[in-house]
Amino acid sequence: MKKVIIISNKPGDENKNQISALGGGSVLADSLSIIDLPSEVSSILINNNKISFKAVSWCMFPVIWAGDSLKIEPITPEDLKIGDIVLYKYANWAYAHRLVKKYEKGGELYIVTIGDRGSINGQAGDAGGVSAQNILGKVTEVKRGKAWFRSDDARLRSRSLIIGRLKLSIWTLKYRAKHFICKILMELQGMKLYRCFFSKIIKNQIALFFGQPVIKNIKEVNNFCLYQRFNEIPGDFSDPKGLYNISARINNWSIGNISLFFGADNPSHRICTLLNFIVRIPFRGWGIGYQLLEKALSLCDKVHVEEIRIALSENDKIAIKLFKKIGFEVKQ
Repeated sequence: MKKVIIISNKPGDENKNQISALGGGSVLADSLSIIDLPSEVSSILINNNKISFKAVSWCMFPVIWAGDSLKIEPITPEDLKIGDIVLYKYANWAYAHRLVKKYEKGGELYIVTIGDRGSINGQAGDAGGVSAQNILGKVTEVKRGKAWFRSDDARLRSRSLIIGRLKLSIWTLKYRAKHFICKILMELQGMKLYRCFFSKIIKNQIALFFGQPVIKNIKEVNNFCLYQRFNEIPGDFSDPKGLYNISARINNWSIGNISLFFGADNPSHRICTLLNFIVRIPFRGWGIGYQLLEKALSLCDKVHVEEIRIALSENDKIAIKLFKKIGFEVKQ
């Protein structure tokens, strides 16, 4: 089985197969399951083809606060209007941002969104469009406390602003503290003694789960399947097509993930592309990424994949080193 690392000099490229193993400049795969919606969504309720969840970001303040419940309804991209708040997937995250522009390129519709605090398409200063195929729905109602408001209700901008600004300040302080702690952890992870000590502690606590996400948009929200414990290679895993996920968890809390997309340049040449390979910062250096890769390679062996690929940024030096260690070769 040929193992290839494709090095990209453009971390923000919209190539669907491009993914940073460390999470930066990544692009979400075509399909998304409910349990794969990222930390932008803290709790989800499916009801009558609608999604309700609590936002944890302040990017739409003062209209949406962290902790507000949002009601999402399906909508076609053509029916969206400038000023609507749209839920969409982009760069391995889900965002609820305000639509500011729609345009066509190469026969495909794109949208440009911005958070009310200035984050464009989820990244400050990135004015490029997002494919309309990534739209999951439109935010129609916002619940703050016990009251529901329509997303265009003027009271959302004025209600309890002093309290909102205080909560935002506290959240910002917590975010900066978390960022500082992560920097310290990354320094410690460079120490061999630290890695060996913690890898032995958590070795028997890590459980791997396997599943196939099938949600492409909100209309298919009832078609998702939950993951199953991944002890052995699934017996019916004989002719895979599309996207499969392997998730590493401790006490059902996701700490790492890798996705496998099975496609082919031609019917006689089976190819697997690795996507969404990421381990949470506090758990890096403990062998979790290696376990995920080991399971992914075993699945590829089972179905006789001829070539397995991973696209990385040239800045992903740690990831490139890991892949080289297990036999991958770099291809510019």
